[in-house]
Amino acid sequence: GHCAKNRTSLLAVRTNRAAPGKRKKPVDPLEVEAVKGMEVGQTFPGKVAYKNGYGMWFDIGSAAMPRLRRRDKLTEKLRFGETVKLKIVEIDVERGKSQAEVEDVETLVAGRPDKKELSTLAVGSVYVGHIADFEFLSALVDIDCVRLGRVKRHPSYQRGQEVTVEVESIDF
Repeated sequence: GHCAKNRTSLLAVRTNRAAPGKRKKPVDPLEVEAVKGMEVGQTFPGKVAYKNGYGMWFDIGSAAMPRLRRRDKLTEKLRFGETVKLKIVEIDVERGKSQAEVEDVETLVAGRPDKKELSTLAVGSVYVGHIADFEFLSALVDIDCVRLGRVKRHPSYQRGQEVTVEVESIDF
């Protein structure tokens, strides 16, 4: 992992998975209503809103935020804020959730490089990244590297927010 300063500090990170038996998030009634108006096979333009160790979500302009059904090397190359064509492949009305696939992802990401390896980072280098997720006192930052970085959590941070970070340390 890597540690930077946001104009803060970016530390080595491993995404923590939910512990077995962890409480589930409450169902959001707005999301339930939004997915009621969706149909499997329907297409929407969607903007990459945020991505983390649990998935990638898209803003389609409603309370519903479809999650990418399958992440792979190609979909990992999608950029925060990038607008793509989504096809709804699954809807769970009870939970207010939906899953989508990105249409023509091969063409969209053709020629884009793979994520940076840790060995290519240098202490003191500055990157523009996005808040991917949160842990207790930290925000996890995606700088298009194979591992997320960690910065001190700030109350104003939101998932998907652009931040500038400086690498403070690298933990291989």
